[in-house]
Amino acid sequence: MGILFFRTSSSLLKPANLSINRMQMFRFLINKVLMLGVVVMAMLSSAAYAINGDFNGDGCSDSAIVSGTRIIITRGCNKGTRTHFFSGQQIINGAYELNGQPGLEIGVIESGRLVIIDDRINTTRNYFFNGGWIINGIYELDGQAGNEMGIIETGRLTILHDRNGTKKYYFFNAGWQINGIYNTDGVAGAEMGIVQGGKFTILRDRNGTQKDYFITGAYSILGSADTDGDPGDEVGINAGEYFYIIDDRERYKRNYRLGSNYSFTSYGEFNNLPGLDLRFQRLVSGRVLTGTIFDNPGYIDWD
Repeated sequence: MGILFFRTSSSLLKPANLSINRMQMFRFLINKVLMLGVVVMAMLSSAAYAINGDFNGDGCSDSAIVSGTRIIITRGCNKGTRTHFFSGQQIINGAYELNGQPGLEIGVIESGRLVIIDDRINTTRNYFFNGGWIINGIYELDGQAGNEMGIIETGRLTILHDRNGTKKYYFFNAGWQINGIYNTDGVAGAEMGIVQGGKFTILRDRNGTQKDYFITGAYSILGSADTDGDPGDEVGINAGEYFYIIDDRERYKRNYRLGSNYSFTSYGEFNNLPGLDLRFQRLVSGRVLTGTIFDNPGYIDWD
């Protein structure tokens, strides 16, 4: 297990600076995210007018290009072309695995809507949005075949389940941000961490629920790791004199008081029990104190 550091800033899923050796030692959460097929902040300006991939699942590489008000798919292995017509200016956002069937689906952005081209069955599916919206990423959230798409709209997050053509809506306080994707309960389907003022929220799209963990004052996310030896990773949070470990599998927040001006230094299995232990330092009256959080069984020890 490992920890990935995040900054709770406008740069979503951005790891903090780590040495190469330490980065190699971590089992990066970002690797989990990439295995789930995440496209981070896929904005219109970074989208494409051409894309390649196996769109019909036949094992041949196909290409799709924007040509005027059309998107033309040229199938590999000399299998011809298909044309999809649009009413205005459109742009290709990407190709993703959304329905659990062979072949990648193509996402096309047009004013007010997202169009999913399913070339395997030669069809399109339309999803309409009001006002400003942006695709945040592709994730595997519900444990079912096919990935889900996260779309940020004004005041809410929409999770698109293209497999069955449905959308789920989640509402948050002003200024909310997606911090990362975790598996916090050990069950198929990842959870999403949402940073809000005064609380950290775990969104579990698998059953359409949100769990709030209330935190006083400013806080930052250290990362996620298995700290107790049970299924699912815990999330570590710095907040003033306290370090919180969110045990979302148990729907519980454990509090460790470290004092002011502490800093994280290392991790490891220091007590021969399952789960990673976390080591911190703080300066007290000119003396450096080292403390270790043993989340299994649940205490902090100062040298």
